[in-house]
Amino acid sequence: MDALFRLYEGLALLAPGDEETSRAALRRVMPLPPGARVLDVGAGTGRSARMIASAVPDAEVVAIDVHVPFLEEAMRDAPPSLRTRVESMDALSDPDESVDLIWSEGAAYVMGFESALRSWRRVVKPGAHAVVSELCWLRDERTDTARAFWAEAYPDMTDVEGARCRAENAGFAVIETIVLPERAWDAYYAPLEARCDALAADPSMNEAIESARREIALWRATRGEYGYVLFVAARVSR
Repeated sequence: MDALFRLYEGLALLAPGDEETSRAALRRVMPLPPGARVLDVGAGTGRSARMIASAVPDAEVVAIDVHVPFLEEAMRDAPPSLRTRVESMDALSDPDESVDLIWSEGAAYVMGFESALRSWRRVVKPGAHAVVSELCWLRDERTDTARAFWAEAYPDMTDVEGARCRAENAGFAVIETIVLPERAWDAYYAPLEARCDALAADPSMNEAIESARREIALWRATRGEYGYVLFVAARVSR
């Protein structure tokens, strides 16, 4: 894990992300109530949290992550309404039904998409929203290489409809799905590849670098077979 944190040190993106796409998802849950409480879970260096805090200046936005250096980076030149909290995503300390918006990009897979939504639902107010990304198959035709890689890296990976069903099983109604554009992956992988090159001489980084390079090569070889999808959803009563 230390090698992984070091690999991502200084990178603006810790997963594929796109400002325009994130803003489009935020517009789908606007307007937020005055003084809204927003959690960005697995916030990393805070790209999404800063975007939300800038767009909704009267909201209380909390960026949550376990890695303190990432959160320190999130607070650099941050909007005044942004706060951080060192906390595991599977143990949110917020009271029941106290949050107006849960946001998480590129992180829910750590718990599993459905498990994450089930866990986070407790803190979301009835009728309030979650915007959570999930890695999904985008085509029915899939190369054996991609199937084999993701069977090992993320065995629970499904298609968009399958992920929608999981969100519904977790107590959310999906309002919209937005596929991250391919430019989001290019923007993520180019700096990561450069970081791999910069650390290649360090033997302690070999495993982390090899894993990252395999993933980058797979994306370039199978571009468009899979991708991140933003699920915009509302908490429903059971």
